[in-house]
Amino acid sequence: LSLTNTGTVDIYIEASIIGDNIFDLTNLNQSEWDNFNSTINPSNSEAVNVELSIPNDTIESGQQNGQLIFWATIN
Repeated sequence: LSLTNTGTVDIYIEASIIGDNIFDLTNLNQSEWDNFNSTINPSNSEAVNVELSIPNDTIESGQQNGQLIFWATIN
């Protein structure tokens, strides 16, 4: 996944996830999603590695729904 700042000022990025509990296991750049943050300078991009590692002993099965949201604020 690539985040791009097409604006003219630095932006500060955080993420949130809503939906089924299984998505609490999501990592962004090898950290838990709720610890993710970044600053992106104007006209720059940042690659973000998104990983969902589901343990073998997970009891949740079937279709799961969730949303990954990136929030940008002026830094």
